[in-house]
Amino acid sequence: MGNQCGGGGMVPSVEMESDFEEYFPDVQMRGEERAALVAKAKAWKKTREESGILRSTFKDRFIKEIINPCCPDGECLTLVLDAHGAKVVGSIAKTSDLLFPNGNVAIVTSLARRREPSPLMEAIYFVAPTLENVKKIMEDFPEDDNKRNMYYGVHIFFTSHAPTSLIEELGKAPRLLNHLLTVEDANLDAIPFEPKVFHLNMPTTLVDLHSKGMNQRQRAESQYLMVNRLLSLCLSLHEYPLIRYRNDNSQSRAIAESVQKRLNQHLSECHDFWYHGMDGGDDVQRSTLIIVDRREDLAAPLMHEVTVQAVYWDTLEITNDGTFSYMNGDKKRVDYKLNNQDDEVWMDIRHDIFGQVNNFTELQERYLGEVSTEGLTSAEKFKRQIEQTKKQDKLNAMKISLNANQTALQRLLNEFERLIPICNLEAEIATGVKETDTSYATVSHAALWKTLKTLLGDVEVTMKEKLRLIALYMIKSDGLSLTELEALQTICEPPLMNVSDLVNFSNLGVRVRREGKPAIRDKIELKRNQDQIKERLDLMKAGKDAFVVRTIEPKIYQVVKDHIEYKLSEDEFSFVVPPPPGYLEDPNANSESKSSGLMSSFFKGGKNSTPSTSHHKKGVKSVRKHKLNLNMHGKDGDSKTNGRKAKERKESLDLEFKGPRVIVFVIGGMTYSEMRCLHKVMKETKREVIIGSTHITTQKTFLNEVLNKLGNDAHDKSMSELDEINLDNLDV
Repeated sequence: MGNQCGGGGMVPSVEMESDFEEYFPDVQMRGEERAALVAKAKAWKKTREESGILRSTFKDRFIKEIINPCCPDGECLTLVLDAHGAKVVGSIAKTSDLLFPNGNVAIVTSLARRREPSPLMEAIYFVAPTLENVKKIMEDFPEDDNKRNMYYGVHIFFTSHAPTSLIEELGKAPRLLNHLLTVEDANLDAIPFEPKVFHLNMPTTLVDLHSKGMNQRQRAESQYLMVNRLLSLCLSLHEYPLIRYRNDNSQSRAIAESVQKRLNQHLSECHDFWYHGMDGGDDVQRSTLIIVDRREDLAAPLMHEVTVQAVYWDTLEITNDGTFSYMNGDKKRVDYKLNNQDDEVWMDIRHDIFGQVNNFTELQERYLGEVSTEGLTSAEKFKRQIEQTKKQDKLNAMKISLNANQTALQRLLNEFERLIPICNLEAEIATGVKETDTSYATVSHAALWKTLKTLLGDVEVTMKEKLRLIALYMIKSDGLSLTELEALQTICEPPLMNVSDLVNFSNLGVRVRREGKPAIRDKIELKRNQDQIKERLDLMKAGKDAFVVRTIEPKIYQVVKDHIEYKLSEDEFSFVVPPPPGYLEDPNANSESKSSGLMSSFFKGGKNSTPSTSHHKKGVKSVRKHKLNLNMHGKDGDSKTNGRKAKERKESLDLEFKGPRVIVFVIGGMTYSEMRCLHKVMKETKREVIIGSTHITTQKTFLNEVLNKLGNDAHDKSMSELDEINLDNLDV
């Protein structure tokens, strides 16, 4: 047969001659075969517990709903990817998972690459829905009958929703239509960055939405793409969430309303789609999607963070793909890949305060220690030896990870003493509270300016660090006075060359120049900051470890925690669709007799919660707990085999979640500190939280975008004035 990979091939075999005969697939038969396999794959309704790890969930969908149904008889096919499709597939699966004999893929290739025709093989195109990609697919099936078609049968899967205009464009290639077996929206567009973290692979979003070089249509197109990819995320997780957004942010409102509209449309058109909390679904409640804007917390991407993951990216020289390079003891270059979900050492320490990850003897014993064979029989010892041999590759990878992290942390410890006064001033500017060894006090604006001037004149403070301090001070003071602006020209040593570029922050809704007194601190926020320091001082008095630098939680921490604890007011964060009665009331705050009625209203669908009340059970839904192991590195038995200490690692705790899932989405880039703080929220509240964004931003990339790419034509406009874009008027 012409094309077999472990199964009976259905494709005819011919001699490859200059005079060839073109073969056509049986479109109807193949369509029926694929539909049956897809229906079977979708019939298995995973619970949230089973779909808790993003990467494994997306991988299952890709293989079971896209790849395998296109290979009903086990024949192999070609997988063709564009740049975005390659990024998605690369983030969810290894090549070995897809290629024969483990999978049904014979070749993985690029749409942009020049390829030789394979007219006896079927192909899957997994590409973003763009006109450029459609044109390239059409070119694989030339109108000239004397040229070979590229493939025998074609399955086209767009990573997210493809507009009607693109589908109509495909119809202009009659030869392609003769070989076309599938055209579908895969709705698989998000990049799983960590078990509970995703991004949409839109790294230029902040510039696209707020640069003076972008017109209204270009901004709307960026928002349109964002909505499509966020919709894909919800569909992949089988969620039909209640959506919240900050009331005074028209951009967040536009995104929230568009996602809600698209979700409603999908439910009305795709009757086989199910979501957590609907009739026939599992007995958990509908999730909540909270949409926030980067501009709502501009301090987070400016401040130093003292946990391992964040401080690596802020301080070390790391490539765009996350590689940290160093010379080992043998003077050989070692390239260590950060943010690797399969790296057990990294996943354990990434959220720890870096100054406290210093006992590498303990870490080596935990991961690489010898396992005692005392008391074992000869047969048991031999079996244990075989197990250790099989795990040698894993142990070698752990050694590399331990050495790389030890090298990185030693570099940071040498550097961090210089950063302590900078970090302390950042904390004081951000919170308005100054901490001493035994107490705390509110710090005045004049005192902050005095300390800032001292650091600006310090030659040990880098130019970028000075700009970050000035920007943070400007944001928290609601602008710089004329006196302060003039002083910046003289007090900096050496002089700052691009201080005038700070005006670009106005494109993000920041007032650059103020008239009169600085902004008054919010009393509630100030009290919360004081309480956090009091708690920290109490820990120090109790003899518990406390790092020399305060960890400042981003604003998103309190927003999500308030939502989970039923404290987030609708006056601050509205719902696109009104929630069911009692949704914002804490069921635990009432007596048991009152709680029964409240829980009934809380967990049943309200009349406005969905387009149709038939999507919800009309009664009480159980408050079922579900457990999720955040350890990505095997069973507990593996840990024992590796000789780890008996105490549980932080990352491998079995968290027993109770209540609906919370999904947080940040428009314009999320920081590593925000990932870390929502991981903390999960542990504190026992509620499952997934955070995502258009992209991941670091202090370096954020400052570079603002100073060099945003432009300066906003002239202190408010957020609402900058966001007047109507997505409904966009024809893409």
